[in-house]
Amino acid sequence: MKTTLRIALAGNPNCGKSTIFNKLTGAKQTVGNFPGVTVERYEGRTRFEGRDVSVVDLPGVYSLASYSDEERVAAEFLKNETPDVVVDVVDASNLERNLYLTFALKEPGRPLVVALNMVDVARRRGIDVDAAALSKELGVPVVQTVGNRGVGVDEILAEAVRLAEAPSSAFEPSSTPACPSDSAKSCGHCGGECELAQTAADVARYKEIGRVCARCVKTDADVPESGSDKIDAILTHRFLGIPIFLAAMYLVFQLTFALGAYPMNWLETGFGALSAWFDGAMRDGFAKSLIIDAIIGGVGGVLVFLPNILILFLAISILEDSGYMARAALLCDRWMRRVGLHGRSVVPALVGFGCTVPGIMAAKMLGDRKERLATMFVLPLFSCGARFPIYALLIPAFFPLEWRGAILWGIYLIGILLAGVVAKILDVVFKNDEPAPFVIELPSYRRPTLGVVGLRALERGWGYVKKAGTIIFAISVLLWALTTFPTLDAATVAKFDAERARIVKKTDQIRAEAAEAQEIAEDAQLAENAEAVAEELAEVDAAESQAKLERSFAGRIGRGIEPILRPMGFDWKIGTALIGAIAAKEIFVAQLGVVYSVGEADETSAPLAETLRANYTPLVGFCIMLFCLIATPCMATFAAMAQESGSWKWAVAQWSSLTALAWMLTTLVYQIGSLF
Repeated sequence: MKTTLRIALAGNPNCGKSTIFNKLTGAKQTVGNFPGVTVERYEGRTRFEGRDVSVVDLPGVYSLASYSDEERVAAEFLKNETPDVVVDVVDASNLERNLYLTFALKEPGRPLVVALNMVDVARRRGIDVDAAALSKELGVPVVQTVGNRGVGVDEILAEAVRLAEAPSSAFEPSSTPACPSDSAKSCGHCGGECELAQTAADVARYKEIGRVCARCVKTDADVPESGSDKIDAILTHRFLGIPIFLAAMYLVFQLTFALGAYPMNWLETGFGALSAWFDGAMRDGFAKSLIIDAIIGGVGGVLVFLPNILILFLAISILEDSGYMARAALLCDRWMRRVGLHGRSVVPALVGFGCTVPGIMAAKMLGDRKERLATMFVLPLFSCGARFPIYALLIPAFFPLEWRGAILWGIYLIGILLAGVVAKILDVVFKNDEPAPFVIELPSYRRPTLGVVGLRALERGWGYVKKAGTIIFAISVLLWALTTFPTLDAATVAKFDAERARIVKKTDQIRAEAAEAQEIAEDAQLAENAEAVAEELAEVDAAESQAKLERSFAGRIGRGIEPILRPMGFDWKIGTALIGAIAAKEIFVAQLGVVYSVGEADETSAPLAETLRANYTPLVGFCIMLFCLIATPCMATFAAMAQESGSWKWAVAQWSSLTALAWMLTTLVYQIGSLF
């Protein structure tokens, strides 16, 4: 007998599978990607009756037909990794639709347990499923569950253990319908794999599903209108739906800043204290600069936004788990069609708000190549999570608290509107046909499960931390090196040292002359003189730091591109940060931290936001956000576009055209704004 029981958790989207997974495994979960795709893979562990149990949460799918990445990875996992037991979570209120996957899971004869989930919702809708009769019809154990309350979870494990210990008790595999063709010309007697045989198999399967549901499901026709239908009458209203959606997103953004301000300030204070400690504990040199400027200034400058990231992800997870995000996709469909995109383009767009790369991957669900290319082309205009640290830095730096939510909401809205304009241009160029109808399942509204949404937010936040500790760390060190080397020549260093010595010598001489003349200055006068000397020395230090930065590789590159940046209101320091953002958008924040830690000696202890506020205007701050929204898709997006489009030409066209568009619009905004 195996010491560890391996269970695969399968089911349709929105069937409550993730809730049951969370109840089964609790906090003992890991997350990653299935090999070769960006589809997330969740795996957890638990113990039951003295046995270790490993649970793999497969992607939500409607079939195993391998039309999408999700279906393919689910089918390949079941085929290649052979779990001991498969638990199929089905929505009791949508049994007929869910049973298609159940029959697909049943056919190979693998041990199967059906978790009849959300029976409470089904009963409120007047739907009564006879679990015993369903078990008899399917020939597999059926357990009634209410996932968000943990009802039936232990029974699932008990049945899984029983099947694993007595596999012979599993059902016989279903037979595949024979090929209906009498002619080799029609299908070549393919053994059930041709399209004609598959169609016959689907017909037979649907016929069997209908028979099973007729015997096992009773429906009360007198049940009043459901709560979801009443809510949808308002939230999906033809005229009110979009304003409500925009207002909901505005509230999310406002809460993100209002609630995240305090922990963000705590982190800033903590990193400032840590930097001060290293400053006092270490001798001057490259090691000290690396720790303070690159690691604390770069990585720490990104990590301070973790509270905002967690709050944003938590809010989005709540909207997803409640069922509202599916309605948002439906609402946006009508507007997407007006710019020539398929309604299903909404799904990659919504994914793109988290990260553009999986959004591009998700665009493969669009059958028409022109629609797919157009969708992928505009996806970088949907503000991804990597841009959020830029917004989280610049908005509080330049705008009062009461404006911050509106500014962030406006930036996201500008990206959406620009995506529509670009998509319309592409539609005119490509002359796309009318998109096919958009079909999406609207799950019932439900109270979000705190454990599920909390863990998802923590997982996304942890992914942000790992990125800060790996990619951002590596690039921060690289950019630190670019801003540090080559160093000043000995003659220039000697000149600055001589200037400091002159100031000190002059001060000592004044004090000596005053002592000889027996002129004892007042305490206030002494303090004023000391402050003036400190200011003079600080000016020399700042000039030396400025000279170091200008001589560095980063400074030379920044100076080289400064004439291109000036029409947008940017200087060469912003230019060096924009160079880092080409690798990953978050690097812009890290690089600014490095630049101003190195370049402004009198402000190294000040928060970066205060330093930016002292050096730039709110108009420049807004222009930076606008440019970063549109320009230079990151390297990961560039690679994904090349892979999914099948040509590097599309990736180059996307990168160059969006960057050119960003320069033109940002220049226009800055030049007009400068007139007022």
